[in-house]
Amino acid sequence: MAAPAVTAGQAQPQSPSTPTPAVAATSFAIYYYNLQGDPRRTPPNLNVRAKDGSCLLNHIPPDGLGPWISGTRAAWHKGLLEGAANAGVHVLLVHYVPDADSRAWTVPGLAAMVQALKDLKAIGKEYPLVSLYLDLASTGDAKLDVATEAGKGKLYGFARSFFSRVPAEFMARVALPGTPPADGGPVLFLGSCANLAGSAQGLGEYLRKRFQTEFGLPLIVAGTPDWRARGADFDAYIGLDPKQGLVRESGGKVTTATVSPGFNDDYRPGMGGAKPRDGGRTLISGWNELGKSPTDWVVVDSWDGYQDGTEVAPSRQFGEQDQSNTMAGLAALTARGEYAARLLAISVPPTMHPKSVAHTEIHVENAGTRPWIRGGTFLRYRWLQNGQPAGGEGRLALARDLQPRHSQTFALGVATITQNGDPLPEGDYQLQLEIDPAGDGPTLAIATVPVHLAQKLSPAAALVSSATPAFMRTGGSYNATITVRNDGSDVWARGLWSVSYQWMLNGTPVGKPDSARRTAILSDVEPGEVVTLDAGVDVKADGQPIAPWSANQNGDYGLQWVVLGPNGERLQAGSDPVLVCSADSGIHFPYPLELPSSLNADTTYLVKAVIRNLGPDTWGPQDLKIGYHWFYWDGLEITWDGTQTPIELPMGELKPGQETLVRIPVRSPPYAGPYVLALDASRGGVWQSTLEVSRGNDLCLGYTFVKGGPFLPAHLQNEFDVDGVSWDAARGDGNFDGQGRTFPAEILPPEVLAANTRFTSYPCGYLCAAEGTGLDSSRRVVFELPDKADGKPNFISCHGQKLALGVPKCSKLHILAAAIVDTDADFSLQFDDGTTLQQRISMTAWDSEPRFGGHVAFRAFHRHTPAGDEPVPCYLVHYELMADSRRVLETLALPDNPNVRIMAITAESW
Repeated sequence: MAAPAVTAGQAQPQSPSTPTPAVAATSFAIYYYNLQGDPRRTPPNLNVRAKDGSCLLNHIPPDGLGPWISGTRAAWHKGLLEGAANAGVHVLLVHYVPDADSRAWTVPGLAAMVQALKDLKAIGKEYPLVSLYLDLASTGDAKLDVATEAGKGKLYGFARSFFSRVPAEFMARVALPGTPPADGGPVLFLGSCANLAGSAQGLGEYLRKRFQTEFGLPLIVAGTPDWRARGADFDAYIGLDPKQGLVRESGGKVTTATVSPGFNDDYRPGMGGAKPRDGGRTLISGWNELGKSPTDWVVVDSWDGYQDGTEVAPSRQFGEQDQSNTMAGLAALTARGEYAARLLAISVPPTMHPKSVAHTEIHVENAGTRPWIRGGTFLRYRWLQNGQPAGGEGRLALARDLQPRHSQTFALGVATITQNGDPLPEGDYQLQLEIDPAGDGPTLAIATVPVHLAQKLSPAAALVSSATPAFMRTGGSYNATITVRNDGSDVWARGLWSVSYQWMLNGTPVGKPDSARRTAILSDVEPGEVVTLDAGVDVKADGQPIAPWSANQNGDYGLQWVVLGPNGERLQAGSDPVLVCSADSGIHFPYPLELPSSLNADTTYLVKAVIRNLGPDTWGPQDLKIGYHWFYWDGLEITWDGTQTPIELPMGELKPGQETLVRIPVRSPPYAGPYVLALDASRGGVWQSTLEVSRGNDLCLGYTFVKGGPFLPAHLQNEFDVDGVSWDAARGDGNFDGQGRTFPAEILPPEVLAANTRFTSYPCGYLCAAEGTGLDSSRRVVFELPDKADGKPNFISCHGQKLALGVPKCSKLHILAAAIVDTDADFSLQFDDGTTLQQRISMTAWDSEPRFGGHVAFRAFHRHTPAGDEPVPCYLVHYELMADSRRVLETLALPDNPNVRIMAITAESW
């Protein structure tokens, strides 16, 4: 199993009630980034929105739909990655599609994920480490044969194309059972082999050898269970079948279990029916069952599978219930006892010089149940030779309190000396690393690493960490903060040594080796020591801009860091993957938009925000304007080209890394309802959020509810007499059609979780096909939706009753209704002058899209019965009644037809 030598656990919440396991598990989660909610990026609306404007996601992230849901935006990844780490996920199995047609999103999306990891590390936030889930459903070959050398080579090439784009510091180090934690490596999880040909005998060993040779790390090979029938020699097997909830697998060196909260097959055909969440009981049952017999690995399927409804990350439909249950389940399975430590990553020089202080970095998680206290918890090291104490010891105090399931990276100087301070003799040693959580022992073993000591070491350098941007604009000039270690035995004398770089394309140098900028090292760097410097980087070769990446280009750029010496030394330190793009706006809004939770309709407000320059260029006062976009609650545009305002620069310019406060006049939408405001920057007439990739947060979002305008929802709470809605946890609650069937409460608004504001009025057509666009969209009509709590009525059964709507003069009445069967509904509008207006509406049964007029206002792809889910779509339909704005409407007489059920009425007045 992938765990340190000592781990510990606890059983926290009552739900799930997982008992303490004998051995701590390593936690994984499937992670998807195949979403593109931006219609102006490539590929537009990928897996998010259909051509008719309807939503393709089964569940909606808390931030809602819109262009900000994008795998090519680092800001989108950032929230998901931090959330996964805080929930207790150690390793993400990142879903990756290898075929050439998918490169338009796989490559820039992976770069955006790497940028998000770098950002989280830079600000001291939690982040998971990375491994690969290789989806083999589409490989670009009619039938890739893995029994041939060519087939094996192509399969390895798929894995290589992923791992070569992930910096080594973010690759997971997973160790097999009985293997020292420091000897762990990333996981390659191969998806189903159904579309492949040939025997898989020896495939695992082939992949391990090639990876070890190229990356210098062991590779843990896993696959779906169907690989076993091909004779595969994999280390682990992972079952992905969310309709079972919990799937156990063995047969390799590792036992695994996959836990899923459920799924919905509306957009995942062939899975054999949906698996409902049952109010969280599906997931809780999985955790409880797993706790009775824990496995080495536990895989969450999935962290963010909003498309097929497998996500445990928060959603508007289910709130944080499944994230909380996952956090509780993982806390019980991945920890034991009061004090425990888990090694997540380690960087120790394999060779050291006697009587030096070698820089090491150890990323450790507090895997116990008690916090580690600043100044009272220590990282210790000791030297061993043949298992016996052989040298001096040292320790480093914790710089900040570390709560359970949180981690910290220790930068530890290891002195290669004896107890008396003399140089350790040359030879082979073991460096033992331990955590002393209470300051006075006993200690927790983290890792034991082999180290060779020698007086004369060849000149060498190692890249320890890098904040190099994952995106760079061709022809641009950047600063990259890097830390490099001297792994040789000679001092790097200040002023004589420098750091440079070489652009590489598919491992081949681009440009002459001596054409790149050099950054001088301004202090002596002793053997084993590190130097951190801001290195200048030009995205050029031989003075000319490098050709930017494109989806048609079968290649990857890398930045090879080089340490240059006074006698022609050229020491390769390590490399950074970089996506060279045609544009890098550098726009970053570092703080959330402070927008009031409610605004008045069609009113101008002054909105303030901070903008930071992350790009390579200095901005002048004429370079940039800030404007805005308004979106309906489901992310469709209501106003795209909001007024643009030039930014004020107190110093006359804004250099890279600087920020300034901007004030923007924003006019609110003219209609009532919930909306999303997005501030955006415009440069040269181009909205910067529409560029191909985003390093920073280039859309500053605000969520609000607009009051006023021509649409006034009626308050019908006292008129409801039918409970037609039920939750998964109580499907027997309610009876819409007289046969016990109901609408699913999880899918219909009001939603459980939404950003910034609470409301019960939702736009007509929410998440459905668009009727009209912009200000003319049907979404301009809002309906006040009723309570969905068990036992609460939420429909009016029509028996000819009269409603006093309490609305002013109106030109239309908008009716939100569903009919049990196809039927006609006769309405009568009665005015203050004694006249009436009779109107008939032909209604379609609730299990069919409207055939006689009206359009879909809300939909669900299944309905409830007391026995379970029925895979039958059901609809709430928007109908219109004409009124007369010259007269006051006193009452609305409903049809005398109990087959008609009304949920909401909104008056329109012009």
